Amino acid sequence: MRHQICTALVAGALELGSLCAVTVPVAAEASVPNCIAPADLRRLDLPLQRTARRLASRNLLMIVALGSSSTAGAGASSAEATYPSRLMVELAQRFHTQPITVLNRGINGERAVDMLARFGTSVAAEHPDLVLWQVGTNAVLRGYEHSKSDLLIRDGIRRMKAIGADVILIDPQFAPKVIAKLEIEDMVDLISSTASEEKVNLFHRFALMRH
Repeated sequence: MRHQICTALVAGALELGSLCAVTVPVAAEASVPNCIAPADLRRLDLPLQRTARRLASRNLLMIVALGSSSTAGAGASSAEATYPSRLMVELAQRFHTQPITVLNRGINGERAVDMLARFGTSVAAEHPDLVLWQVGTNAVLRGYEHSKSDLLIRDGIRRMKAIGADVILIDPQFAPKVIAKLEIEDMVDLISSTASEEKVNLFHRFALMRH
């Protein structure tokens, strides 16, 4: 279900410019319940300008999903069931004449420092129009330092902006092992404040899953 939530709402964000309630079932999934998000979690605060230009031009829209296990697909039944794969299917259904590629650049267990170490080959080399960056969970699980996480997240955002990509941050999961850590609320707040200060969008996964 966590993959279905993320897929459907990110697809809605790309289509409408806001995180909306999506009532279309995920393809190949029978009887998927509708996901109705609270109003304050339905929208992106900022326009995805490069993404919008690509859609308007009908040129290939390249999306890179950067992250750790929930991007790579831990717990998914197959590679086709990961959220990046499902997102590409959802977008193809919504934009019938638009060429769209979603690349999965998730690796289980990675923290922000690991993702940035491979940024050049995993992200920049693909010349993405949009980067979806799932970050924060493993830092909380494996030794959280506020100042270090702050610097790493800001560095990552600036690298993404430097290659001209739109950015959507995806904050941690609301999951038993994660919420058992006292540092989780600070991480969620840190990602939110950093997104606001650096003027990039945030997908509120933690709050949505808690809801």
